[in-house]
Amino acid sequence: MKERRHILYIFVCIILFIAVFFRHKLFIWFELGSIPDLIICVVVLYISLRVILHSIYRILENRTKKNDGEKNEVKTVEIADLLQLIHDNDIIDINALQEDLKEYIVLGSSSCSSPGRNDLFDKHYYIGTNEYGVFDEFRDDLSRLFPTGKVAVISIDGLPCSDYNL
Repeated sequence: MKERRHILYIFVCIILFIAVFFRHKLFIWFELGSIPDLIICVVVLYISLRVILHSIYRILENRTKKNDGEKNEVKTVEIADLLQLIHDNDIIDINALQEDLKEYIVLGSSSCSSPGRNDLFDKHYYIGTNEYGVFDEFRDDLSRLFPTGKVAVISIDGLPCSDYNL
C-alpha cells in the first residue's frame, strides 16, 4: 500500500515538472513577471525532485526489507537431521546461529573436483575455519558447539530453510 502512495507522488511530481516547463503555454492568462516566475519555478522543481528521489528511496528500501525478512527466517533443527543432510551431500553450506554468541557460523561439507572428472573426491567437513577429514570428528565438535542438540539454521546454500524438508 505504501508503495502505491510513493508511485502516486512520483506521478504528481512529473506532472508538476511538465507544467513548469510548459507554463507559458498552459497559463497564458496568469503572468507574474520574470523574477517571481523564476523563483516559483525553481522552488517547485526543487521540491518535486526531492519528493521523487525520496519516493524512489522508500520503494527500494521497502523491497529490500521484504527480501531480508524472507532470508532471515530461523528454523530450529535437530543435530541428527543436520548431520544426515551434511553427510548425504558432497557440497553444502549452512549458516547457523551460535547459541552463546548470537552470531552466525558457517558449517557444512566440501569436496574437490578436477577438470575432466565427473566425480567429486576428497570430501571434508568444516565448522567456521576448522576443517575435518573424518565425519566422526566433525560430529563430535558440532555436538560440543550445540550441547542442546538443536541448531538454529538461518539458511542452507543461501536458500531459506523452508526449501528443505527438515
